[in-house]
Amino acid sequence: MAKDKQTNPTKNRSKKGKTTKVLVKRREEQERTTTAKARFLSVFMAKGNNISESCKAAAIARCVYYEWLHKDPDFKQAVADAKEALYDFAETSLIAAMQDGNFQAIKFFLINKAKQRGWQETTTIQQEHSGGIEIIHTYEPPPKKVKE
Repeated sequence: MAKDKQTNPTKNRSKKGKTTKVLVKRREEQERTTTAKARFLSVFMAKGNNISESCKAAAIARCVYYEWLHKDPDFKQAVADAKEALYDFAETSLIAAMQDGNFQAIKFFLINKAKQRGWQETTTIQQEHSGGIEIIHTYEPPPKKVKE
């Protein structure tokens, strides 16, 4: 029976009178897959979460990556951990740039994280023409409710 598993990748199984084929995984395929996943994750972390570069390094098609992501919860968690590690690196680098006095880094942080303090980026478009159209945008707070 063990010899049968190595030479025959499928095996017939009967269930309530119906015969179905069930794929029997070969040990070599599992080892190759494990190695490819490890190679993928290594490059994925080194190349800033670049899926294409990681697939090339692991010698797999991009659709295989998405299949692993869908079917293997451990692989999915490892990819999520790699993404979180990149976010941590970016945040640490941003903070280091702010501490060095980099104005663009400081402005970026304030615009994205301090909106509640009035830091926001707005775009105003003005166009002049002779058509006589004037658009004025104002903000009025909602009227206060009067107690009866």
